[in-house]
Amino acid sequence: AIGVPGALGFIIWGWNEPGRTPTALGYVDVLGFLILAASAFFVAPVGAMLAHTVPEKLLRRLFALGLIATAFSLLREAFIGG
Repeated sequence: AIGVPGALGFIIWGWNEPGRTPTALGYVDVLGFLILAASAFFVAPVGAMLAHTVPEKLLRRLFALGLIATAFSLLREAFIGG
């Protein structure tokens, strides 16, 4: 629910910004949104099934590894650069 006002704000604030892609509304790329939404729609049931199939301890460890990888990526980008 919080994403809708944010997306509307990015559409409004970026409306007259030069150099946007042809599929963009402001700072929001509609094609990217559609691809992301479609893939999430089809993959979400698989994730839900795995969440109920994989043992809880393993699921927690995999989630922790994902968080650690994200943290290292953010730190590397902040201190070394993209």
